[in-house]
Amino acid sequence: EQVRLVYPNLTFAGMDGSPAFLKWLDPSKGYKKSNFYQGLLPDGLKVDTEEKYDFVVCNSVFQYLTREEAEKTVTKALKLAKKGGIVMICDVCDEASKHIEEPFMKHHVPGYGKGKSHTYYPKSWWTRFDGKVSYFHSDAEGYVRRKTRYQAVIQKV
Repeated sequence: EQVRLVYPNLTFAGMDGSPAFLKWLDPSKGYKKSNFYQGLLPDGLKVDTEEKYDFVVCNSVFQYLTREEAEKTVTKALKLAKKGGIVMICDVCDEASKHIEEPFMKHHVPGYGKGKSHTYYPKSWWTRFDGKVSYFHSDAEGYVRRKTRYQAVIQKV
């Protein structure tokens, strides 16, 4: 909704792993339900569309993907982006902060670390993709992980 306030004519499309998310879409706010679907990354991401996007975002999911799944996801997201478009991967677990993040998660999330933990990415990992890569840490007030997670931005060339 914050993006819509700044760009009221923006067309949104999306995918989420939860089948329930389709019920949350409010057509009165301009969301066209046919632009959204349920699926899991990377295989669920549809790239057979003619439409290309200015901005493709993956938010808070890469920590649950293997690096192989993450690479496939970014490759597909770049295919969805127009030339000059942006692919932004938000809330990436920073490998440089794993020594801080893992104890935090084990303390705050019951059962975390038993069997599977998050996937961490060094910033250098993103340079494998064709595009201009940059990163930034959130400066959102009150966001506990703003120093241990970052946003990766790839501008398609």
